[in-house]
Amino acid sequence: MSNNPSSTGVEPHDTAPSEQPPLASTSQLQPSPSGHQQSKTSPPSSGELKYLIVEDNMVNRKVMEKLLGKLGLEGQFHMATNGQEGIDAYKKNPLQCRLIFMDIAMPIKGGTEASKEIRDYEREHGLSPAVIVGMHPRMIVGKQFDSQFERFKNEFGMDGAIEKPVSTDALKSVIEKWPV
Repeated sequence: MSNNPSSTGVEPHDTAPSEQPPLASTSQLQPSPSGHQQSKTSPPSSGELKYLIVEDNMVNRKVMEKLLGKLGLEGQFHMATNGQEGIDAYKKNPLQCRLIFMDIAMPIKGGTEASKEIRDYEREHGLSPAVIVGMHPRMIVGKQFDSQFERFKNEFGMDGAIEKPVSTDALKSVIEKWPV
């Protein structure tokens, strides 16, 4: 598969992660009393939890859930609705959340802040870094994105980037590039 951003939606900026043991539980979304989606851990299933999707937009979460299902990865991911939930989920199971799809702009705590906090936590606890792939809107392109991504990589520790709306090919490319 080509790593050409125009064909896959995956930006070629990345670093290699370390391998980690699989997760032992799965997650599903449950509505909160306020009507927002909240993540809830359920009992273990036949799938292994490996992925953390941090996305505030319900439609984008549903798209990611559907695409992961198309790739045969249902039950292997946890969803968080903002950066703080993503940090909390990671800290609870750092050896399970090995590939993190992080929305850049979210309420409560944005993706760049959340990524930096995860990297700080990994350093403080001597953990092998998870792969963090920033998810950005398609309107940020070309040199503007290249310079912005360099900042995300250098200041916040992101390993790669993927455009939203995410396509099956782009998601598959990321998962093949960083198998967990």
